[in-house]
Amino acid sequence: MPSMTFRFTTECEMTLEGDSYQEMYLQFKDFLHGVTEVQDSCEVVVCPPESDQMFFSLDGAEERVEIPYFKGSFEADIAQRANGNPLKASPPAKMPVLSEQVAQQIPDVYW
Repeated sequence: MPSMTFRFTTECEMTLEGDSYQEMYLQFKDFLHGVTEVQDSCEVVVCPPESDQMFFSLDGAEERVEIPYFKGSFEADIAQRANGNPLKASPPAKMPVLSEQVAQQIPDVYW
């Protein structure tokens, strides 16, 4: 299934719940230090971008492509900036066909 990742500058609102305000403060502090469980257990609202500059990548690629001024046109914002790469997801990798003799030599942990 195709995927797109967007990165942009925005404001975000996080609502935490706890037994005390100090507990919620410490949860937020943990979040700032990379504890991902905090974001899984809170309400997060992402606001629209603060600037026109944003970036995208296709299908989990590490390199992001800049959209300097978001135009609201898929053709202008994405297709023309994909450097001629086809805009389709790579087919999922298929397991090679192994002989029974070879398959028996592979430890169960890999299956």
